[in-house]
Amino acid sequence: MALRILVIEDHAEFRMLLRHHLSLRWPGVVLTELDPSTQGPLPADFTGKDLDLVLLDYQLGTAEDGFSYLKRFKAIAEFPPVIMLTASGNEDLAVRAIKGGAIDYIPKQTMNHDRLITAIQGALDSRQAGTAEPERPPPTDALPATSLSFEGYKLLRCLAQGGAGTVYLAQETASGKEVVIKVMAQRLPTGEESNEAQRLQREYDLIRKVDSPRIVKLKELGVAAGHVYLVMEYFAQGSLREHLTGPVSRAEALDYVRQIANSLEIIHRAGIVHRDLKPANVMRRRDGTLALIDFGTAKHVGQSADLTRTGTVVGTPHYMSPEQCAGLDLTPASDLYALGVMLYEMLSGSLPYTAATPLAVLYKHQYAPLPQLAQEFADLQPILNTLMAKHPDERYPRARDLLTQLPAA
Repeated sequence: MALRILVIEDHAEFRMLLRHHLSLRWPGVVLTELDPSTQGPLPADFTGKDLDLVLLDYQLGTAEDGFSYLKRFKAIAEFPPVIMLTASGNEDLAVRAIKGGAIDYIPKQTMNHDRLITAIQGALDSRQAGTAEPERPPPTDALPATSLSFEGYKLLRCLAQGGAGTVYLAQETASGKEVVIKVMAQRLPTGEESNEAQRLQREYDLIRKVDSPRIVKLKELGVAAGHVYLVMEYFAQGSLREHLTGPVSRAEALDYVRQIANSLEIIHRAGIVHRDLKPANVMRRRDGTLALIDFGTAKHVGQSADLTRTGTVVGTPHYMSPEQCAGLDLTPASDLYALGVMLYEMLSGSLPYTAATPLAVLYKHQYAPLPQLAQEFADLQPILNTLMAKHPDERYPRARDLLTQLPAA
């Protein structure tokens, strides 16, 4: 039976975005939309018995807001799960939503495809299991800040920390060279590996096969106190992201694009699609050369197994190709699209597509007109148009084809 969802939301564009992304995951979804500000309130005898889920905005442009509806729904026996759509960064709204009976909440301004689909799938699973709340993943075993030790390396300082793990600057005791150690936060479960550990293993296996100065050098993969770690090259000049504080010169932009295209040609020839190309994943060496990093979401084109479920979107919204936004299989053309976004960003100092929510950005990648460069870069517009073509078949077949079209400066 098709999934049946009621969306109570007063913004037509946001309802359209919800319909688009729900249809990607559940093509046969039956979506009923209600805008109380124009259609009036729900009937007094509404029970929700024919629904699987309700997506409810907290602010509806009427005297009766989302929390009034939530209170009403809670009083109905066996009412389907309700996910509240709240304001970004407002924890009070989140607490009110859960206390009021919502099974989950999603901040609208930070919503993305994965967050939306994961929340809905969790709500559906919990209802099928007959539980009052969705099953929450067990808390990860917090990564010790100072107690971990790595044979052959001395930790110097923490470079970055997130939910998945921590990145340290370390020194190789034998050579004195600085390296980076990426450590996964979650301990390995007994008898099996977590998805995070598998991604790190896959990153190591993929990149160890590619011997090129244009790709990050990986030194070692190991386990310390149950935490998987990866030792890699350290880039003292940081990433291209830190360097792009505004537009760069034409010559510099073309140099960067040429270097990145050469890097892509190397990994594509090895059968690898990066799937998350962006300035933060392009590192700068002291001599001005660039290298690609972070192949945790990369995939070999001959690889049948993936660590993401069908219909899941991987990547970073502002740099994702239209087919990537749709959760489809990716080819080297998707990496070239991301390079096109970076070319536009380097020349203009801004991103080609921006919007209030990640979902809206994904929508623009798929349907908005191609971005236009300033007149002084008119000769590069055909190259940008080919890189950012909506259909992958209309882009350059390989990075080497782009390299033949790039002007010298």
